[in-house]
Amino acid sequence: MARRARSLEMLAPGDDREDLAGPFSPETRRKVRRVLAVASAISVLLVVVVFVLVLRMEMAHDESRCPFHDRGARDIAPGVRIVEQARRCMSDVEEHRWLVWRRGGARKEIGRRRMEPRFFAAGGYRWEASEDDRRKIVVRVAARGFRTAVYREDEQSRDFPLVREPR
Repeated sequence: MARRARSLEMLAPGDDREDLAGPFSPETRRKVRRVLAVASAISVLLVVVVFVLVLRMEMAHDESRCPFHDRGARDIAPGVRIVEQARRCMSDVEEHRWLVWRRGGARKEIGRRRMEPRFFAAGGYRWEASEDDRRKIVVRVAARGFRTAVYREDEQSRDFPLVREPR
């Protein structure tokens, strides 16, 4: 309120308040406010839609609702096996994961990948595993149209916990 009073005091005699509003008419300012309000509403709606889609995707891929099944296994070295598991919880998304199993230990997930099922189709992708110099497993997954994903046993993130064996 004090700012407004000061600006009115600064008016010279004969000036009126409309000059303080700038060159835009009150009607133009109202239109601009409406456009900004609509743009803000659309932005908020877009954020909500994205949040709902992510939530839907993650809920569909909850392991208790949609478990993985073994798709194949390869022996990499004596006592070391890589197990590939897959699941399709939504019609347009297939997820694969790769687990390391060392004799006497638990299965440990080292990587997972979600793509459209057509990219996992026969001939559309391939994976290979090997041991590095430190005897840690490295899995490379190549799919047509994507960069090769490289998963390393020693770079396990908190997103890939030890896999619980089915009871």
